[in-house]
Amino acid sequence: GSSAVDAESRGAAGGSKRAASTPASPRRKRTGGAPTPKKFSDSVRAALEASFESNRFPSHDDVASLGGSIGLTDHQVKVWFQNRRRPKKPRATERNGTPAKSP
Repeated sequence: GSSAVDAESRGAAGGSKRAASTPASPRRKRTGGAPTPKKFSDSVRAALEASFESNRFPSHDDVASLGGSIGLTDHQVKVWFQNRRRPKKPRATERNGTPAKSP
């Protein structure tokens, strides 16, 4: 078995013995996977919105052309269109001003 000293040295007891590099919150730092989302500039967003208004489902060639003209990759443009087509989530408050119930 393991002794209390072993457990404490592993951080299982006495939560104040946390390493300085370990974040205080229970959430883990992102490692790998998708990069952190970045907001596009107003001019890029305006070009995307204008294109979206004329065609909600652009062809691959249209996506490539638009991306090249505004400095985004095909994938960034494609994902922006996918996200833009999704319905908006309701805000934290409902229409009558009372907080929305959380499940």
